[in-house]
Amino acid sequence: MVLIAFVFGCKSENSMDNKPAKFIESDKFMQIVYDINVLEGGLENFNMNQFEFKDTAMQLYKGLFEKYNITYTTFKENQDYYILTDQYKELTQRAADSASYELEKLKDITPIKPMSFIQFTQLLELDSLKNFVEYDTTLTYPEILDSLINFYRINPSNLDQITMDSLSFELNIAKMRKSSNPFKKMKKVFNKK
Repeated sequence: MVLIAFVFGCKSENSMDNKPAKFIESDKFMQIVYDINVLEGGLENFNMNQFEFKDTAMQLYKGLFEKYNITYTTFKENQDYYILTDQYKELTQRAADSASYELEKLKDITPIKPMSFIQFTQLLELDSLKNFVEYDTTLTYPEILDSLINFYRINPSNLDQITMDSLSFELNIAKMRKSSNPFKKMKKVFNKK
C-alpha cells in the first residue's frame, strides 16, 4: 500500500503540482495556441524564399510573445506542462473550435477583387483621367493616388465599368502605394495607342 501511495504521489507531484515558474492559465494558453495557429496559417499564404520566410516568422512569433508578455522559454515550459498533464489535446481542440467559429462568421464576406493594370488603365481612359495621371506634374505620386480615391468615392458607380466595388478599389490603390509608380509604365501603354 505504501508503494502504491508513493507511486501515485510522485506522479501527482511530477505532473499536476510541478507547474512552470511562470505558469499560464489554460484559457490564456489556449488563446496563445489559437494565435499561433492563425500566425502559421497566414505564413503559409506568403510566397517567400526560405530566408525571408524564416526572418518573417521569427518577427511574427516575437510579436506574438510580446503581445502576451512571455518568452519562448515560458511558452515551451507551459506547453510541456500541458502535454504532460494530458490537457494539451483539449486546449488545441478548443483553439480549433474557436478558429472554426471565426471562419463561420467570415464566410459571407465578399472577397476583395484584385485589379489588373489593364483594368486600371481602362478605368482611367473611360473616366478621362488619362491626362491627369499622365501629365500632372504638380502632384506627387501619393497625391495622385489620393485624388483618384477621392474621385471614385464621389463617383462610385464609375467603378461598375470594370466590375469593381469601392472597397476593392481602395485596397488595390493601397497596394499601389507600396509599389513603384506604375504611371511611368502607363505612359508607354498610352503612347502605343
